[in-house]
Parts: sequence; structure tokens; C-alpha cells
Amino acid sequence: MESLDPTMPDTPSEVAHGVPMLPPPHLGIRHLRIPVSNVTASTDWYSEVFGLSVLLLEEEENRVVGAVLGAPERPSLGLHLDPLRAMALAGFSLVEFAVASREALSKWDSWLEESGVTHTGVVEGPLGWYIDVSDPDGLIVQLHTPEHPSVEES
Repeated sequence: MESLDPTMPDTPSEVAHGVPMLPPPHLGIRHLRIPVSNVTASTDWYSEVFGLSVLLLEEEENRVVGAVLGAPERPSLGLHLDPLRAMALAGFSLVEFAVASREALSKWDSWLEESGVTHTGVVEGPLGWYIDVSDPDGLIVQLHTPEHPSVEES
């Protein structure tokens, strides 16, 4: 969008009056919102599969319409009743949990298999190894390593 004032920059990062315009600092992601078709079922699933604790349940007219889940020192995950958006995002990878190493990812693979959770197994990607896990609405949750495959391994 073009500025109405010709002396103002068109984007926030452009230089205004010879001074770069930089955004103020932030602390990172605090909360992710995920649309779901059934808050109770999704709350149980995320708690059981990823070990998240229920921090808050939101009810309206005797039904659960939202939940906030979390783990210490991590961003929280908000599950919000929105079946149409949940259906539209099925098959899309919206959330990625970091794991420490490929070895840790292999432990997750074994645990998911033993628990009967639908997942891909360990996959080598351009930015590291990962596992795709399907939540109850078909949204893909990734477990991902910070390690990158070496040239010899790829």
C-alpha cells in the first residue's frame, strides 16, 4: 500500500529521514492458536501424545469451546472450537515441536509406534530430520531436530 504522505516510507523497515526504522524487540512466540472440531478430544490427544498440561478450559453454554495447554518454559498451545477452519487445515503442518537430536527423534518414533499414534516415521528433510504426526482433525504436527543431514548422509 502506498503512503499518502510522500515523505513517509512505504514499509516499516524503510529509512525515514535517514534513520532505519526497525521494530522493537519481542521475546518470541508465546501462544499458538489451533482450530479444532472437538476441543475435549483434541485436549486429551495433545495431552496424551505430547505430555502437555491443561492450563485453562473455556466453556460456553455447558460445552468446552477452548483450552490452553502448555509445558514449563514453552509457548502455550490454544485449542479453539472452529470445525470449518480445522477441516480446511487438514494435512497442513502448522505446529513444529523441537527435539534435541536424531536419537531423541528415534525415541519419539518408537513411542508413537507403541502408542498407536498415526505418524510417518523418521524422515530426512533439507533442514533436519522430522516426524509428521496427525492430530484428530488431520492437522500435521511435526517433531523436528535442529541437526542438518550431512552431505554424505543426504
